[in-house]
Amino acid sequence: MTTLFSFRYKFLALTLLCSLGLVFSQCSKPETKGVITVKNLATGQSLQGVTVTLTTDTAKADGFFTKDDGFIPEKVYTTNSSGVINETFELPALITVTAVLVTDTATLTGSGKLNLVEHETTNLEIKMN
Repeated sequence: MTTLFSFRYKFLALTLLCSLGLVFSQCSKPETKGVITVKNLATGQSLQGVTVTLTTDTAKADGFFTKDDGFIPEKVYTTNSSGVINETFELPALITVTAVLVTDTATLTGSGKLNLVEHETTNLEIKMN
């Protein structure tokens, strides 16, 4: 009887631990991220120092939620040395992306749509000319 009693407690403890493990592992979902890469159309090179503006252009949505800034109507970034911008969003959204680079000899522009999917990383490549 003692062996059966001990087995029941071990089985119950193991079942409880497994259940808790499943509950806690499902609580952490991946973040909703957007990665924007800006490249020169003619050369294919990534462009550093590009001004990139994120906005929404639908009547239903007059802004979007970022993890750091909350609900905002627009956000302006500058690409890093790899020509990339990373942002974490709170909710899925359709975001208009506009890129502008003004140099001494030319002005390069490009645009695109970042269609964010909840709990996924969405990539967008903008080719400027």
